[in-house]
Amino acid sequence: MMTKQTSTPLEEFSPYQAPTAAMIEETSNELELAGRGTRLLAYLTDYFIFIIPLLFILFIFGQEFMLDSTEEQITGIIILAGLPIIIINLILLYRNGQTIGKRFFSIKIVRVNGERAGFLRIIFARYLPMMLLSAIEVVGGFIALFDVLFIFQKSRRCLHDMIADTIVIIEKKMRNEAS
Repeated sequence: MMTKQTSTPLEEFSPYQAPTAAMIEETSNELELAGRGTRLLAYLTDYFIFIIPLLFILFIFGQEFMLDSTEEQITGIIILAGLPIIIINLILLYRNGQTIGKRFFSIKIVRVNGERAGFLRIIFARYLPMMLLSAIEVVGGFIALFDVLFIFQKSRRCLHDMIADTIVIIEKKMRNEAS
């Protein structure tokens, strides 16, 4: 003889039921790494912001001027056209570890431990070594490619990040509690 047990709906078990667990929202001060796509978009933004003044100068002076100019003249024009962008990026890097593109996408450069990455570290350990290595004829392009491909590691750190002991994180905006 079978006895029927009475049970409440919560006590019934179905093998097709989704597992349940108590949900606890954790808040932490852990750093959230910037996504690979976000870093790429920030880089492309910086690149195009730098190229726009050069295209403007090409439009103003004309293609003939550029073709008839010496390499030194063209280099001077590039420096003068890009100087305002370079200065703005240097100020942003000094203040908050950001370039124009990184600021637009709310990401920034910090030390691996989350501390502020100093300006000298960013310039002389993060950017300068890769610029110099990338300028080497024949192998420079491979070094630059190798640098970028490192981003596909779990740590999302490029070679220049490893050299400078930096990471790129999502910038957390501080909310004003009074408002």
